[in-house]
Amino acid sequence: MQTPTLLNVAVLSLPPLFKVNFSKEGDHMHSGFEGRFLDVLFGLLRWKYNLLVAEDKEWGRQTKSGNWTGLIGMILRNEADMALSRIAISEQRLKIVDFSMAYSTEDSTFVVEKPKDEHLSFAYLYPFDFTIWIGFLLVLLLLAVLFPLFLKRRHSFWEVFFDLYTTVMKQPSNITKYDSHAGRYLFTLWLCFAMVLSITYSAKLFNLMAMPHPATPIRTFRELSQAVKNGEHKCFTAKGTNTVQSLLESKEEYLQNLGEAIESNEWYARASELESGTYINENSAQQLSRTRSHLFFGSNWFESRYLISDDSLGFYPIGIALSKKFCCKLKLNRALYRLASTGIYEKFIKDESLKLELSRSKHLTQQIVQKQVVLKDMLGLLILYAIGILLSLCALSIEMIDFKIKLKRKSRRWKIVRSKTFFSKLKHTS
Repeated sequence: MQTPTLLNVAVLSLPPLFKVNFSKEGDHMHSGFEGRFLDVLFGLLRWKYNLLVAEDKEWGRQTKSGNWTGLIGMILRNEADMALSRIAISEQRLKIVDFSMAYSTEDSTFVVEKPKDEHLSFAYLYPFDFTIWIGFLLVLLLLAVLFPLFLKRRHSFWEVFFDLYTTVMKQPSNITKYDSHAGRYLFTLWLCFAMVLSITYSAKLFNLMAMPHPATPIRTFRELSQAVKNGEHKCFTAKGTNTVQSLLESKEEYLQNLGEAIESNEWYARASELESGTYINENSAQQLSRTRSHLFFGSNWFESRYLISDDSLGFYPIGIALSKKFCCKLKLNRALYRLASTGIYEKFIKDESLKLELSRSKHLTQQIVQKQVVLKDMLGLLILYAIGILLSLCALSIEMIDFKIKLKRKSRRWKIVRSKTFFSKLKHTS
């Protein structure tokens, strides 16, 4: 069968993927990396084509009524001979349309807003995690029990405990006399441990003070699914993709839960809305292909605001959707193979990425935010200081009460001694 004189090609007008402009005379001009690739491909094949734009701006999904939307639907209705707009080849789509060989690959990820910096109210606890603090306390308690065994003079547990603690604070030790060399060796090891601990803590604390301490962001689909399950996040995806179907058919329960949440809540959006970051905020994430994620949110201008997850739902091939009646699939595949071998498609993507970067540089400016230290940042230190003052007052009160009790006991004993002395003298004179 001969090649038709004019092929109807369905596309999505989604810059920089594919941008189509129609003139008053009905002629079209297009750009974008898929548009440039289409020109090179049809120029190599010497075919002529007519562009048709999918009005619903969907790649193609099966509705509840059994019909198909977007580009796949246009092929099924014989409105188009082929469709090209970075269409994923899936098992479900292969049942109803044909596909060319894969000329690229893609994977699915998500984009979230980076969380704001945490308050430094308790920054003095951040340098070490919970296990290190517990380990330090246990070592301190253990040595406070062992050290009195090597001392010449008897010291209470608390005397030794606070003396060891002061060495961590870079203060001199008041306990220096030991009965054996073992005690001196043990104390030397403790001084080395205290020095390393103190220097490490100071360096880490200064680093936290000099640089912001961001909260932990969502990095994986498992964490995103859990956040959606807890009602803390939403996850939006583009209409007409097979993402939700892939989630529902996944063997992982957390991915199934995420797909069910998207489907039941109808968290669908147009591709243009996702590309502008409409649904990316502190309580919402967007699912996108990795290529589009890096095109729109991988720029240095958005590095401080958005986070593109390294996690992936899996890789899938990209091809040209064809009608089952299409005659020249073998010839098309040969041309695609030749172009794929040259790497020209990847070059077109890099070119569009550079154009986006240059266009953003004209409108966006990087702002250096200078923050003042406010009362909220000092709250943890003030609380610690207040607790210390309170404990000091309690200790002072206990000492004063203890002193008065001892003074009363001493005065009573003095009175008893004086009375005994008086009566003994009186008895002696009589």
